[in-house]
Amino acid sequence: MVREALRSEPLSARGFRILGQVAAIGGDEARAARYMGQAAALSIRESAAVLWRLNHRLAARDIAGALEDANALLHTRPQLATAVIPVLARLSELKQGRAKLVALLARRPPWRSQFLGALPRLVQNLESPLGLYLALAKTAAPPSDGEIAAYLNHLIAKRRYALAYYTWLQFLPPGRLTRVGIPYNGDFRFEPSGQPFDWRLDAPDGAWSQIAHVPASRGNRALLIEFFGRRAPFRHVSQVVFLGPGRYRFSGRTKAKLKAARGLVWRILCLTSGTRILETRPFRGAIEAWQTFESTFAVPAKGCPAQLLRLELIAHAAVEEKALGEIWFDDLKISRTR
Repeated sequence: MVREALRSEPLSARGFRILGQVAAIGGDEARAARYMGQAAALSIRESAAVLWRLNHRLAARDIAGALEDANALLHTRPQLATAVIPVLARLSELKQGRAKLVALLARRPPWRSQFLGALPRLVQNLESPLGLYLALAKTAAPPSDGEIAAYLNHLIAKRRYALAYYTWLQFLPPGRLTRVGIPYNGDFRFEPSGQPFDWRLDAPDGAWSQIAHVPASRGNRALLIEFFGRRAPFRHVSQVVFLGPGRYRFSGRTKAKLKAARGLVWRILCLTSGTRILETRPFRGAIEAWQTFESTFAVPAKGCPAQLLRLELIAHAAVEEKALGEIWFDDLKISRTR
């Protein structure tokens, strides 16, 4: 019946696709490949044929052809991403496949960020995406902060802290590598990227956090937290730090005009266990001029390979989550003590 229909409509992609499916069910691989190829050539929207040809080309190690089909499917049928993106992830771990995939990603296809976001979960070797990212960095379309953050967040979730920190260092903007301190950007000179080893600034309803110019200063910038008198369970300024075992000093400067029941504190937690290894004195009230502060702490030899530095509003009850006013922080540093 299909052959009869094709005599009157010889350019029917659907007709060739049906013949290909019949041949595949019958085990005739060569005929199925021919019919599916004809269907895909007539219309890239014949998704079943293109998907079949993609897997056939992949089995035959036709990497260029497989990438062509994957790109076509992701353009025309984005809902097939769950079937296609794992194929691209497999190709990324092949030396020849990576080079061709990088060339395709450098054209910024619309599915690029979706693929890079899923890639760390799909590879067998967690180090292989780094090679892809480094190759992509040499093109005219290097990885964005968000694309790198997806990889770093996955590495941290898998407790690959050293690899995550090394990867983050590879993609720092030129000139910043020599300025890497702990915490990074402790003088708040740069806009945060949102990546784990940089500042993550957010706020609940009832508060606001930002890097702002300090009034009556010569362009100096600092961290500003504002509270509006409403309930705000605040713990939304943080940065992952990578400290080895030993004793340290955490220091900085602050000024404030803040009404809060218990105040704000800086805490450092072990990422793996959540164990608290530092809590500064509370900050609240009126601090008209910049005031320095410091606290010492120790990173244990075991069970604390990476840490989280976080600013939190102390509250033992809901009523204590209300605060009003503002507080500034600047020149935050973590240094080893003798």
